[in-house]
Amino acid sequence: MTCEDRVDFLRNCTDKQRREYYDDVAKIGCILCGNHADIHHCCGHQFPAKRKHRPVIGLCYHHHQGEQGIHAGRASWVDYYGDQKELLARVEDKLNG
Repeated sequence: MTCEDRVDFLRNCTDKQRREYYDDVAKIGCILCGNHADIHHCCGHQFPAKRKHRPVIGLCYHHHQGEQGIHAGRASWVDYYGDQKELLARVEDKLNG
């Protein structure tokens, strides 16, 4: 699925389907290091305003909320790890593969 396809899916899916998607993404692990992951709702101008319609990526605490996490400094984080749309493509590849 493309990012746009995933957003369409999330707009139209049931709560059960959404939870299954979140579980599948979490099972992949952190998309950056492979450790246990929490769900990060992608944000920014390219994603819907409603949180439940946003696609997600799995990030470990370090890459999510830790000192080196996306919530600690988004601009420098994106420069180092890549933008969320690129990471979403990696998640979709793993989900589809």
